[in-house]
Amino acid sequence: MIKTALISVSNKEGIVEFARELSKLGVTIISTGNTAKLLKDNKINASQISEITGFPEMLDGRVKSLHPGIFAGILADRKSKKHSRELKKEGIITIDLVVVNFYPFEETIAKKSKFAEAMENIDIGGPSLVRAAAKNHKEVIVIVDPSDYNAIIEKIR
Repeated sequence: MIKTALISVSNKEGIVEFARELSKLGVTIISTGNTAKLLKDNKINASQISEITGFPEMLDGRVKSLHPGIFAGILADRKSKKHSRELKKEGIITIDLVVVNFYPFEETIAKKSKFAEAMENIDIGGPSLVRAAAKNHKEVIVIVDPSDYNAIIEKIR
């Protein structure tokens, strides 16, 4: 059962419709920066990730999701009483669905962008989220491709 989704996407294609369907299904949405703004502008209830972590996005957006309040929610073994106690003690919610795609590094390089711009398009949080979700694949679904949104909604239904 999907109760909570973390949505942090660079490629916004189809994300509004996908998030709207998740919301209709009762899924709580946590999101980052521009994604959260886009969802809210489209009347979709989404909590800013900073509301969950208690820390603002910082360093010009370089640090958003890299926080124990997020990663513990993804990595927790749902069958472990010890993990459940730790989550409860720290007030951390579990995250069942991670929707993420990476910064457009290859596109940036292809445009022959300046070195500094290319460096800012090396994604750290996105790959880390995918790896955490993959590690806990029995409990967490990860989506990286917008073309999978409709199929995932159908499976959740």
